[in-house]
Amino acid sequence: MNEQYQEFSKHVTKDDRDALREMPYPSTGITYDCLRHVVVYQLWNDDSFTSHFTFLHETLSEMGMEFFYPGGSIQRRICVLLRELFGLEDSEESRYLKNTNVRIGLDAFADEVIKRCQRAK
Repeated sequence: MNEQYQEFSKHVTKDDRDALREMPYPSTGITYDCLRHVVVYQLWNDDSFTSHFTFLHETLSEMGMEFFYPGGSIQRRICVLLRELFGLEDSEESRYLKNTNVRIGLDAFADEVIKRCQRAK
């Protein structure tokens, strides 16, 4: 496992594992376009999120998710999972949302999407 995965995973506590939020997350005014813009164009280029992307990439890879370009990048996969997490659309990726580590990793993205999409209004 690489350093960035280990860096993020060492911050995951038992409390995080025990306190997963109910799905779908409240998504007042969040659209897929805004969600996608935040993940692909803002967070992807934000160095403070590098370990978050790596953590989810490693976790999802271990679960059998395949990544490819075009159409199957980690950014795209996170957008699809967040879209379902926010209740915007069902996906074929639901099984991944049952994994505690995936949910913990997505929480950081979800919180940032909420904050940035609401700020953009």
